[in-house]
Amino acid sequence: MRKEISFLVIAAIIALGIIIVYYWGGQPTGFFVFDEYENQTACEDAGYVWENLTAQNCTAIVDCTLCVVGCKTNCTECIDVVIGECVENITLSENYCEDANYTWWETTEQNCTDIVNCTLCVVGCKTNCTSCETIIISGRCTGDVCDSDNLNLCVETNCTEAGGHWYDGSCQESVPSLTCVPSWNCSTWTPEICPSSETQTKTCKDLENCGVEKRVENRTCTYTQAPMPSLNADNIENLKLNPGASSEIAWNVINSGKVFLSSCSFEASGDYAEWISFAGDGITDIGIGNTANFNFSVNVPEEIEEGEYALSVIVRCSQVYVSKQFVLQVETKKLEFDLIAADRTRLDKVRIIYSLGELTGEAQDVALKFLLIGAGAEEVAFIEENRSLKANATKEFTANMPINESLEGELELVINYNSEIYSSSVREPIVLGAPIGGAAIFEDIGTGEIAIIVIVLVSLVLALFVVKKIRSSGKTLKTLFQRKKEV
Repeated sequence: MRKEISFLVIAAIIALGIIIVYYWGGQPTGFFVFDEYENQTACEDAGYVWENLTAQNCTAIVDCTLCVVGCKTNCTECIDVVIGECVENITLSENYCEDANYTWWETTEQNCTDIVNCTLCVVGCKTNCTSCETIIISGRCTGDVCDSDNLNLCVETNCTEAGGHWYDGSCQESVPSLTCVPSWNCSTWTPEICPSSETQTKTCKDLENCGVEKRVENRTCTYTQAPMPSLNADNIENLKLNPGASSEIAWNVINSGKVFLSSCSFEASGDYAEWISFAGDGITDIGIGNTANFNFSVNVPEEIEEGEYALSVIVRCSQVYVSKQFVLQVETKKLEFDLIAADRTRLDKVRIIYSLGELTGEAQDVALKFLLIGAGAEEVAFIEENRSLKANATKEFTANMPINESLEGELELVINYNSEIYSSSVREPIVLGAPIGGAAIFEDIGTGEIAIIVIVLVSLVLALFVVKKIRSSGKTLKTLFQRKKEV
């Protein structure tokens, strides 16, 4: 019986030797992290352009009932306002009062109350009052007034009432006999919208062609600055793709102004615009505060050389446009990564099965980092590994990522892999639910490990079968070897 046990021990040692040979090899070294330029200095040192994003915010002053120069909502000092006073209760303009050798009396009254919302504005109307101003707003005159006996004291507005006829800038008893009477035809006030100069004009033309020059009239108006259109867009991260590869880009633009934007369309510009394709609806409108999606794809030609290529995209509306630039780095693939499976094997663990293929004909040491990204773009779990690949070899591996037992739902698995000569990444959506079925003891075993276990089990079964045959024949290993010597 001892000989049979010895035979079993020898078989077990052989199986163990097979496992040791399978796993024998050096440890990989090197881990190169792909840089991202996240500050202005690093970006400019790398030869790129740093762009500052701005937003425009326009406000308006409201409730200004009388604005000439500006607008003030609170007055804290006094304004002397000349209202005019006369010895006799008669009305005469200041100019004609003085021409008639009468005295124009000016009196003032003081308004010292708090003025809100510009209820009293003569020269200026602003948000803060810093001084008082004396403004003559009316007056009276002592002496003769505009009447039928004093037509020379009349103005255009009261000439007719006094029995006169306004002609050639003065009030006269009768209109001189003319062979040609002008017939004035005036244009509308221009510009139609009050300009920043706050002056509108109109021109009057004599339809009778009496030889009188054209008459130009002016009037003051209140200027209101029109709201400015504004369009902002997401920044686009730089890309790294292999020749013949493509990538989908989700790009959003937002109407951040106070103007409805119409006829907005997507454009690609630059020397490599044909690499960019857009499958949207073409032309769209963007309401105030609304966001529009202009998702596009980047397609790298098969025969393109390695290097960096500058790409640019534009959204152009009738009122405004926005553009963004990004850099595409084209790099020949030197490693092949294939995600085979990612399953939850226990409440606190996710098993990731993947393969690596070496494509350059030279051995590579590869550093891998696996990350789980939550719905809020936060990192919820990660694991790092180092693997070695022989030249032109393809090998399957397993990684077990520890996770929080409460973690579940839709997540994103990100795999960054780097060697001394190549860097790339893979992003795959996954859904975490209850652990998958099966014995937990096999959760860390990949295809290669399973093959080794099968070989060991077959070896042990074969050894047991041989031992059983020897015992049933009543022979021992010593007897068998003695018979071979005799032969």
